[in-house]
Amino acid sequence: MKKEQSIKIVKSLADELNICFHWENEFNILFPEEKLQYELYNEIAPNFFSYLSKFYFDYFILKISNMLDRTKMGSNENLSLYQLEMIASKFFPDKKEEIKNEIDHIKEDTKTILNARNKIIAHKDLKLTLNKGYLGKTEFTEIEAITSRMAKIINEVLKLLGEPQCSFIWLRDLHGATSLIQSLKQSSYYRDLYDEVDLHDRVNKIERESKYYKLLSTNARHGV
Repeated sequence: MKKEQSIKIVKSLADELNICFHWENEFNILFPEEKLQYELYNEIAPNFFSYLSKFYFDYFILKISNMLDRTKMGSNENLSLYQLEMIASKFFPDKKEEIKNEIDHIKEDTKTILNARNKIIAHKDLKLTLNKGYLGKTEFTEIEAITSRMAKIINEVLKLLGEPQCSFIWLRDLHGATSLIQSLKQSSYYRDLYDEVDLHDRVNKIERESKYYKLLSTNARHGV
């Protein structure tokens, strides 16, 4: 393995994990410890946000599991943290055991996450389903802690390779979760306008003239 390829592998791992940090930021915006925000969700679209939270957790569980895959499955190689062990073996063997041990410790601390991936998300375990089994609970703070440890080991290897370290900071997306919450607030205001008859008529006229007016009814006709 050439050094250039090793650097490319480590940077690819950093890119993969950095996307996860982006969605962690979005999750924190959407699901903070803020009762008023959940009151807004319950007023506008409670089922949607309940499922959305689950989709986020499924993503985090799959991403963490992927990062801890074996380097090889059959003839196929995986982009996983264990590639760092192989890189260390070639370029700084004195650090190989330390890097391997840290990845092993991370994997050990993600047993519940890995079980969820294998028995619920990627596959549906029949025995577990029929017996209504329980694998344990994963808190979002645990996910943040695990990905932070992954980021640390990636940066350590980048440093050993003489490369700049990754900041693992994703700036807030003003057109993402933040924009959605703002739109929900406006939707709540819009509902309140119905109590003002004259104002409601004016708003209703603007609504009918909008190019998006028929969007929901069109989707409904197609079973969306």
